Amino acid sequence: MSKALEYMETAMGKANELRYFVALSTFTLMLDAVLVYTQNTSILAVNWDYLTSSVTQGSALVFLCCFSLFMVFVIPPLMSFIRFIAIETGASSFFDKLIVHREEKRSYLYPISLSQYALKNNNEVAYKMALEQTAENHEALRMEKYSFAFLLVSVCSLLVSTESTPTIMGLATDVDLSAGLFSSDNAKLLIMYIVYPSLFWIGVLRGCGFVINHANRRIYAPDIYNEVHPKPKTYLDS
Repeated sequence: MSKALEYMETAMGKANELRYFVALSTFTLMLDAVLVYTQNTSILAVNWDYLTSSVTQGSALVFLCCFSLFMVFVIPPLMSFIRFIAIETGASSFFDKLIVHREEKRSYLYPISLSQYALKNNNEVAYKMALEQTAENHEALRMEKYSFAFLLVSVCSLLVSTESTPTIMGLATDVDLSAGLFSSDNAKLLIMYIVYPSLFWIGVLRGCGFVINHANRRIYAPDIYNEVHPKPKTYLDS
């Protein structure tokens, strides 16, 4: 009983984090799309009888392998390809100019540079800052990957949706604009207006390199930056 409570407490704690919501939603949408495309059955119609009669352990393992393959070998290369296109076409510079507040490149250090400085000068505080920023960078990269995957799977879910067997995304986008203010259709619209622009910013604009923010991946340390990258002396300084 205590282990079950610990598991529930851990699950509820993770439910408060956006990346777990995005990862679980991506998994659910992909499973729903696969079921509709292959079995003509939405995940919303799946019950215990269906699981015991139509789902085998082998098919479940195959789907898990395909999902892992999709997240590891499809999403990162596709994001890298889009990032390459954004850089080569100058689209990243265009979006970067739209940001009103631009941080100066100087005074910001990558975690690897700060950690090297900390080890060389025996600076424990700087080393902890580098470790914390490295962990934040890894979390941000995972969030960008999950967000991009969520958007891509959402599009695939819409493509395989049919009138007779709609997917989750098919139901979510089937909205009656003439419904009342407090109707479920307006609630669906509100959720989509909040979720999709946010994940598009994280997964596409930021994750694929259209928006570059020097403060996102670096640490603001002007004093250490001047030590690591000293300004060259001029004739007036001598």
